[in-house]
Amino acid sequence: MSRKLLILFLTGAFVLSFSALVVPNFVRARHTTASNACVNNLRQIDGAKQQWALENGKTTNDVPSRDDIGPYTGRGLHGDLSGLRCHKGGTYTIGRVGDPPTCSIGGPDHSLGYDYSKENKYSVVVGTICLLSFLGLLVVLFVPKKLKNHDHGAAA
Repeated sequence: MSRKLLILFLTGAFVLSFSALVVPNFVRARHTTASNACVNNLRQIDGAKQQWALENGKTTNDVPSRDDIGPYTGRGLHGDLSGLRCHKGGTYTIGRVGDPPTCSIGGPDHSLGYDYSKENKYSVVVGTICLLSFLGLLVVLFVPKKLKNHDHGAAA
């Protein structure tokens, strides 16, 4: 394979893998604000639920009402929960003390305790390809031709 063709191939591999790594992050950033708000609301509900259970001697099987956890949300004495809403239109279910609250939309952007390690495999693979193609490009560009020609002459 000629040197110019190898440089072209490695440059293309680097550009394609780098763009495959960067573009999904830009797309994901558009809906991050709404999903962060939903997850933070779920955290606030969960914290209020845990505090209610602790102060009232409840177990993990007890289910508080909205009125029970309202004062623990930090929204005044009566704790109006109407301000805690999912910006995508989901509704919150408080559930048992031992279970995290849920949003009706669900999924990684609308739930607590989601395992993000499963999603990062794509980024690791593409990042590795990007790094290897970049390192290959550096080797091809900076290894002197004289060294290569000298090695071929010694073998003959």
